[in-house]
Amino acid sequence: MRNLTLIDKKAASCSFLKDCCAATIERNLLFFANQNELCKLDVDQPNAEDSVEVLGPLDVGSVLDLKYLPEEDVLAIVAKIGSVSVYNLSLSEFEVVGDVSGGIAGCCWSPDMETLVVISETGNVLMMSRMWDVLQEAPLFQQDFGEAKFVSVGWGSKETQFHGSEGKGARSKQQIECSLADWDDRGTRIVWRADGLFFAVNAVEQSTGHRLIRVFNREGFLQSTSELVSQLCQSLSWRSSGASGLITSTVFLVQQGKQQVAFFEKNGLRHGEFDIPVGQQVLESYWNGDSTILAMIIRFEQDVYGLQLWTMANYHWYMKHTRPFEKGLRPLWVMWDVIETNRLHIILSNGTYVMTDYQPVVTSSRDLTSSDPACIAVVDNCKLKITFLRESIVPPPMCGWEIEFSSSIHSVDLLSSFSSRLTVLTHSGLVHFFRLPHCETEEKLCHPDVKIVCKEGGHFRPVLDFTASLSLPTNDQLYHFRLVNPSTIVAAAINQLLVLELNETIFTIKDTITLDARIGGIEVLRSQQNMVLIHLVDGKFLELNIDDIKISHSVVFPEFCHRMEWIDGHVVGLAASGRLYVDGKEILAAVSSFVAHSHFLLVTSLQKHRLLCLPLAGLSNPSLAITERAIERGAKLVHAVATETTVILQMPRGNLEAIHPRALSLNIMKALIDRQSYSDAFVLMKKQRINLNLLYDHNPNAFLEHCLQFVEQVSNVDVANLNLFLGELQDEDFTTTMYQSHYENKSSPKDKEKVNTVCSRLREVMIETDSLKYLLPIITSYIKQGMVDQGLKRVQVLTESLKDQALKYMAVLVDGEQLYKEALATYDLQLTLMVAHRSQKDPKEYLAFLNDLKAMSDENERRFTIDNSLKCYDSAVRHLCRCSPVRTEQIIAYMKLHRTYVPVVDELCTVSPKDEVKTALQAAACLQAEILASKDNHEEAGYLYQRVEAYDLALHSFEQCGMWANCLSLASQLQLSEVETKTLVSKLVLRLRSSKKHSDAAQLAEHHLGDYQLAGQCLTDGLFFREAWALAYRHNIANWAETTLKNELNEAFQLIEAKLEQVEQECCKYSLRLSVVRQDLLYKRDHPPPETDHGDLYSETGSSIFTHTTGTSGRTFRSSKNRRKQERKKLRLKEGSPFEDMAIINELHVLYSSITTVLQDVGRLLRGELIISKDWSRAKCLQNKAEALLRLMEEKKKDIWNFSFDRKHQENDKNFGPSATTEMIISQVNQEKEEFFSTRYLELDIKIRSPPDSPDTAWKLDSLK
Repeated sequence: MRNLTLIDKKAASCSFLKDCCAATIERNLLFFANQNELCKLDVDQPNAEDSVEVLGPLDVGSVLDLKYLPEEDVLAIVAKIGSVSVYNLSLSEFEVVGDVSGGIAGCCWSPDMETLVVISETGNVLMMSRMWDVLQEAPLFQQDFGEAKFVSVGWGSKETQFHGSEGKGARSKQQIECSLADWDDRGTRIVWRADGLFFAVNAVEQSTGHRLIRVFNREGFLQSTSELVSQLCQSLSWRSSGASGLITSTVFLVQQGKQQVAFFEKNGLRHGEFDIPVGQQVLESYWNGDSTILAMIIRFEQDVYGLQLWTMANYHWYMKHTRPFEKGLRPLWVMWDVIETNRLHIILSNGTYVMTDYQPVVTSSRDLTSSDPACIAVVDNCKLKITFLRESIVPPPMCGWEIEFSSSIHSVDLLSSFSSRLTVLTHSGLVHFFRLPHCETEEKLCHPDVKIVCKEGGHFRPVLDFTASLSLPTNDQLYHFRLVNPSTIVAAAINQLLVLELNETIFTIKDTITLDARIGGIEVLRSQQNMVLIHLVDGKFLELNIDDIKISHSVVFPEFCHRMEWIDGHVVGLAASGRLYVDGKEILAAVSSFVAHSHFLLVTSLQKHRLLCLPLAGLSNPSLAITERAIERGAKLVHAVATETTVILQMPRGNLEAIHPRALSLNIMKALIDRQSYSDAFVLMKKQRINLNLLYDHNPNAFLEHCLQFVEQVSNVDVANLNLFLGELQDEDFTTTMYQSHYENKSSPKDKEKVNTVCSRLREVMIETDSLKYLLPIITSYIKQGMVDQGLKRVQVLTESLKDQALKYMAVLVDGEQLYKEALATYDLQLTLMVAHRSQKDPKEYLAFLNDLKAMSDENERRFTIDNSLKCYDSAVRHLCRCSPVRTEQIIAYMKLHRTYVPVVDELCTVSPKDEVKTALQAAACLQAEILASKDNHEEAGYLYQRVEAYDLALHSFEQCGMWANCLSLASQLQLSEVETKTLVSKLVLRLRSSKKHSDAAQLAEHHLGDYQLAGQCLTDGLFFREAWALAYRHNIANWAETTLKNELNEAFQLIEAKLEQVEQECCKYSLRLSVVRQDLLYKRDHPPPETDHGDLYSETGSSIFTHTTGTSGRTFRSSKNRRKQERKKLRLKEGSPFEDMAIINELHVLYSSITTVLQDVGRLLRGELIISKDWSRAKCLQNKAEALLRLMEEKKKDIWNFSFDRKHQENDKNFGPSATTEMIISQVNQEKEEFFSTRYLELDIKIRSPPDSPDTAWKLDSLK
C-alpha cells in the first residue's frame, strides 16, 4: 500500500564524467576513472566543473572496478587488460600490486572488503585477499554441478510421476535447447551475497555459447550450477532478504517477445519470476541494501534508456517508479548507497552525476472529518489501484477501483478539504483530476488516456473531473507534486520551489523561488488550504502563502524528517533514525510509522512492537498519556479512518490487518454518550467488547436524566439489549478501575448502590412506557437486584402466554432450585407448579407436596407449612400463631426447636383474647429473657418480662442492672411491704456503689432509707465533698462532717497528688523511650545490615530449602480471634520488640485519654476544699500541680504524634546542592523522617494515629490562680 516517493535529489555535471568507466563514492566525494585519468569530485560544490581534481593519469585502458579501501586510504583499480593497482590518497602515488595474464573479464569485492574475486578472460576464478595475496584459483567452467549436488534415490523423480495431459511421452527427459539473446553483451557478472559467504558468476559458456550461473563459496569452491534456461540474460544481482536470498537475473521469452525477471535459489533451482512489459530490455539489476527495492536499467529502444524501481508486497511485483532518460543518454555507473539504503547514485553519459533518495510513503486522503473516504492510491506502472478503506478493506494486490493510463505514472496526490480530489501526473505531461464522490449518478467524463475499472469497489468511486497538461521543458526533473487547490500545484526541483497555475487546460509557472537548501518535503496545511509547509534537508521548516507568495520561517528540527505532517497546529516529523519530533522536540524513539486520527496520533514503535495512541490535545506536553497495544513484528500503519475506530496496518509480507485500538473506541464512545447517541454507543461497545457499565459510569447524572432516551434507543434495535446491559451491571466504577487510564481527570464520588439505582430508575421508565414490551428487562432488573420474589409477583398478574414466556426467561437467569423456592414463597401454588415444570426437578419431589398444600383448608396452616419447608422459621411461627384454634403446645415446641421467641412474642401480643395465648406468650418471653440475661443484658430482659406481665421477674432483672427507678415503680405495682421495700433499696445501694454510681446510691440512702451517714459516705466515695458537706448540715450531722468528712478529704488529696505524680512519671518515661526507639529505627533505615550471600552454600539445594512451606507460613489471620491476638502481640511493651514504638504510642494514647477523668476528680476536690476549709493554700497547690502536668503533656504531645496522614506527599526535587540553604536541608530531612514514620504508623488503629483532644478547663477555679 506504499508508493516510492522521491524525497531528495542532488545533481552535479562536469565533462570529466562523460567517459567514466568506474566510480566509487565516499560520503560526498566521488572518485571516478575515465580512459585517461583518475579524478575526485566533491558533489556538494556548486560548480562541479571547477571542483574536479585530477589525481593522476591512467594508462591501463578501461577500468572495470574502482573501490575505496578506508583502512589503507587507497583506491583499488582493476583494469580490463589485467592490471591490478592501487592509488595512495595520502602519498598521491600509484602502485601496481598484481597482473592477470590474458586480461580480466569481471571482478567484485566482498561486502566486508576483505576478498576480491577476479574472473580472467581465460576462464579462471582468482580470489585475492586485501593484501593482494592469491587465496584460491579454480576454473570457472567446470562440468561438475558442485559440492551441493543433489542426491536422488528415485523417489519423486520425473519418470515416476503422473503427467496428466502430457502423456507418457513426458516421462523421458527432453533436451533443452539453450541460446543467447541477440542483444547480450557476453560480459561476465559477479555478485556476492550480503553476508559474504557465497558469490555467483553469470558467464557465457565457452563450449555451448549460452549463459549459466555458478555459485562459489568464500573459499572459491564451486557449490552449484543453475539449471539450463534458454535465453538467460546478462543481468545479475542477489537479494539479501530471506533465509539465503534469491539470485536475480532475467530471461528473454522469444515467442512472447518480452523478458521475465527470474529468481534462482543458491542450489541453482529456479524460484519464481515476474514479467517485464513488452519491448523493454533489462540490461542490469541492482538490489538496495535491505532488498526492498529492485532497480533495473532498461533499454526501451535503440539509444533510449531508463531506470525502473520495483517492489514486492503480498507476492505481487509493483513498478513503483519509472525514469526515462533523454534519447542518447545511457547510464555509465549505478550503485545503491551502502549507508542510506534507499539512496541511488547514477552517472550518465552526458557527464551528470545524480543522487536520488526514495522513501516508501502511503498516499492517502488526509481529512480528519467523517466526510473523508479514507482513499488509498497505489502506483503500479501505468495503473493506479484505489481502495476506499471507509467502506471496505481490500487486501493487495486487489483493489476497489483501478485506473489505467496510457503512460506510466509520475506522481500522485490527494487533496482533502471539503471534498476529496485525486491528482495524477503521468510521464506524458498530463495532469488528471478525479473527484471521489460517494454515489455518482451524473454522466461521467471520458478521456482516451484514462480507463476506470471497478474491481472490488462499492459506493465510493473515482470520477474523472478534467485533464490538463504541464507546459514545462523538463517535467521529469520535478518531484514533490502537491495540489494546493484545484487550480494551483507546487513542486520541487532540488532547491527550487515552483508554483504552477492552471490557465484553461495548461499549467504554467506562476513563480519560482530559490531556497538555501534542497527541498525534502512539501505539505499542504489541512486547516489553511493556501498555506504550504516546506521541509528542507537541513531540518528547517518554511511556510509559504500561495496568495501572496511569501515565505516565513516556522521551526527547525534537529534532523531531516522524510515523513512530516501538519496536525492541529503542530508539525510532526519522523526521521530515518526512528525519532519522532513534534515542533522540533523529540517525543519518542524507535518509531517506524505514524498516522493522524481525529483525536489521536497513532505510532508504531519498534520497542516491543507496540501501537501507541497519543492524544492530539497533549502533543506539546512532554508527559504524554499514552495507551498501547501489541502488534505483529514489523507491522506499519497504513491509515486510520477518521471518526471511526478502524486502523489499518500492513504486515511485512504485504497483507493488511484492521484493528480497533481501545483508545479510539473509548474516545468515540465518550462522544456518542455525551450527545445521547446511546444506540450507536451500545453497538460500538458490543462490537469492541467494552464493558457496558461505562454507559452509566461515564456520566451518572446525565444517564439518570436521559433514561427514557436510553431505553428507547437501545430497544429500537433489540429489546434484549436492555437485558444485556442490566445483566452486566456491577457496583464497581469502571472509570476508576479497568478504564482508569482513559479517565484520569475524572473526579466523582463512588456510588456503592449503582446497581440498585440504575435498575430502579430503568424499571420505573420501562413500566411507565410499556410494561408488556419491556417485560423481560423489567424482570432482569428485579433479578439483578436480588428481588426474585418481586419479579415473580409481577409474573403472577400476567396472562398465561406471557407468564409462560416470563418463566422460561427467569429459568435461564436464576438457578432452578432457587426459582422454585422463590415461587413457593409467593404462596401461589399454580405459579409454583409452572416453575417446577421448567426446572430440573423430578415431579416426585414436588407434586405430592403441592397436592398436600392444596388440600389444606386453613390458609395460615398452608403458609406455615411452606415457610417451614423453606426454613423461614420466623415467618412460619407467625403463621402458626395465627392458626385457629390456637395451638399452644405446637407453638412452644416449635419456638424452642428453632429459637424463634421474639416473633412469637410480637405475634401473640396482637392476639385477643390474651388468656388463650398467655401460656405460650410467657414461655416465649421467659426463654428470650434468659438469653438476654445470659449476655448481661438485664435491662432488655426486664422490659420483656414487664411486657408479658411477669413483674417479679422484671423486678429481679432491673435490680441486677441497677435501674432503681424501675425497681421502685415495680415494687409499688407489686404492693411490696415496707420491710421488703427497704431490703430492696439496701440491695440497690450496694449494687450502685459497686458500679460507682455514687450519686444515685446517695439519693436512695437519703430519701428511701433515711441513713444520712451512708448517703454521705456514698458521696465521699465519688469525691462529691461539696454535696456531702451540704447533706451533713441539712440533716444535722455536723459532728460527722467535722471528723469523718474532713479525714476523707485529706486522704483524697493525698491520692490525687499521687495520681498526678504517677501520670507525670509515666508520660516522661514513655516519651523518652519513644525517642530512643525512633532514633534506632532511623539508624537502621540509613544503615541496613549487609545481605548474606548464600549462593555457594545453597547453589544445589536452594530450591528445596527456600521454597519449603511450613504449617504456619500460609496463615493470614483472617478470623477475628486470631487478628485480636496478633494485635495484642504487636502492642506488647517488650523492650527491643519490632513494634515497640507502636506499643508506646498506644500506652501514651491511653494515658492522655485518662487525664480528663483525673482532672474532673481534681475539680471536685478543689470545690470541696473551698467549701470545707478556710485555708485555700492546699487547693492552690493542687491546681498548680495539675496545670503543670497538663502543660508538660501538651508539650510532649507534639513530639509523640509528630507525623501526619492528611498532607498529600508530592515528589519534589531534592536540592542538596550549592543553592540549598541550611533551613532547606533541615526541612527536607525532617520531611523524610515524617514520611518514614507516617508510612510505618499506617498499621496503627485509626483512633491512635492522632492525639486525644485536650481536656476543657471547666475543672479549674479562677480564685485559685
